[in-house]
Amino acid sequence: MVNGAYASFEEGIKGRLKPGQLADLVVWEKDLMTIDPASFMSVKPERTMLGGRWVYKA
Repeated sequence: MVNGAYASFEEGIKGRLKPGQLADLVVWEKDLMTIDPASFMSVKPERTMLGGRWVYKA
């Protein structure tokens, strides 16, 4: 997040989800905040972004 980017002097390109900045994120098939924690391991990723570029699509 912002603190990690700041610590590595990269807050200008990392640390926030906004245009022009790099992003690492995963889009899951289910909302992890609403499911039973015991089922986390069965949830599959739909898409993965690394460095602001989509690198995986189910």
